[in-house]
Amino acid sequence: FHGVAVGDAINAVRRTCLYVTEHTPRVFAQTLAFRTGAGHDDGSDWRPGLGLHEAGPASVITPLCVLGFDEHRRLEVRSLHPGVSLGQIREQTGFELGVSPELHETPPPSDRELEALERVDPERIRLLEFRETRDAVLDKLAGLG
Repeated sequence: FHGVAVGDAINAVRRTCLYVTEHTPRVFAQTLAFRTGAGHDDGSDWRPGLGLHEAGPASVITPLCVLGFDEHRRLEVRSLHPGVSLGQIREQTGFELGVSPELHETPPPSDRELEALERVDPERIRLLEFRETRDAVLDKLAGLG
C-alpha cells in the first residue's frame, strides 16, 4: 500500500478495510516501487513484537471483488461483484490470488444503505474517485455554481 496516512492506519487501527477505485495490474502489482504500509508484511506475527495489535488489514474492496486474507495472511478473493468472473480478476491482478473456499457473489447494497449514501452525498461527490465517472460529476458540479 502507499501513502503515509494509510501506513499509520494499518498499524494503529484494529480492523482496517481498504478500498481502491481501480482493479488493475498497476494497482495490484507483483513488485512495488515503494511501500509505506506493511499490511501483513511477510505473513509472520511481527506486530506484537513491536507493541502493536495483531489485526492488520481485514479486507480490500475493489470495483471487481472483495478480497480478504487466508490463514497464512495471503490475499484471496472472497466475493465476486455481480457480472464479474474469477478470470477477469486474475487478468486484472499482477500476482496470483488465492480463492476462498466460501467464494460467493457480493450482495448488492440494500435500499436503506443506498438511501443513507444519498443523504450524505446527494451531489455524488464520491464518484470523483472513479475515472469512468469523474468527468460527468465535474460537469454537473460546474453547472451548480
